[in-house]
Amino acid sequence: MIGEAEEFLSVMFIKRALVAARSVGRIVSTSTGQGFGTGFLIAPGVMMTNHHVLQNDFAASRASVQFRYELEIDSRQTAGHCFALEPQRLFYANERLDMAIVAVAPVSEDGVDLFDFGHLPLIGVEGKIRKGQPVNIVQHPLAGRKQVVFRESLLTALPPDNDHVAHYTRDTQPGSSGAPVFSDLWEVIALHHSGVPDQTETGHYVTVDGGIWNPSADPEMKTVKWIANEGIRVSRLVAHLKTVADQLARDGKPGSGLVEEVLAIGRNAVHDGGFERSEQPINERVPTRDMASAPIASNADQTASITIPLRLDISIGAWDGPPFSTSS
Repeated sequence: MIGEAEEFLSVMFIKRALVAARSVGRIVSTSTGQGFGTGFLIAPGVMMTNHHVLQNDFAASRASVQFRYELEIDSRQTAGHCFALEPQRLFYANERLDMAIVAVAPVSEDGVDLFDFGHLPLIGVEGKIRKGQPVNIVQHPLAGRKQVVFRESLLTALPPDNDHVAHYTRDTQPGSSGAPVFSDLWEVIALHHSGVPDQTETGHYVTVDGGIWNPSADPEMKTVKWIANEGIRVSRLVAHLKTVADQLARDGKPGSGLVEEVLAIGRNAVHDGGFERSEQPINERVPTRDMASAPIASNADQTASITIPLRLDISIGAWDGPPFSTSS
């Protein structure tokens, strides 16, 4: 063994990573195609991102989410598939939690089904990860093609119950806002929303050279010393969403049923993390037989039955007789 920790990982890690990553998309301006954030599906037809990415239903109505904007296995750059956002069916945002959820059109502009991209359940129970364990982030840094940071990024702080954020190391960039943060089991543990700058005791941001950050000279905060990244804990998001369905109904706004579906999917995923078996084990598959080897079932009364494929070709020509009907 080399080093302090064993680095063996089950291939399940890779299999789940591919499934999880497909549900993450780039948020783009519908009019310009310019990307400006990350989002991910949390139920069929429902996406989550940050409040500061989509602050209101008007902003959502002018945006789309683009899936498969990434590099393929042969290094080809894919164009992706853009799905319109539909805030008229569901939009809800909360500034304190920096969270927004919005409905997504079921079919993309080029005719691809949204079902192909799955969804990531929000599991509300605590204990999915502990301080010092690795986290994985699937994101669109600089609103570019999809990328992933994993394993070397560690959870550094999980504040007490009266707080709602988690801190972790490693890299994100503008455009990564709204990305899901995963455990090594690829369960969503947080909604990424910002970096954490180093500060003086008086609250001033510190620069990488030890000085005090000047916002007028560096409005994009490129000289700031960042000490961690910060996400909103999923357990806090789920606790809040439990009140949202009733709130939407009271306010006469659409989408309460979609919010209930998000919560139901999370409850059902508690036991399996939301990952279904992708294929039957070999010893459980039903073999395919041709007609010559079709099984014959014998009954106690010595009769026998055989299951065979049947094809009927029906042609309708001119008919001079009385009307007829069919039933099935």
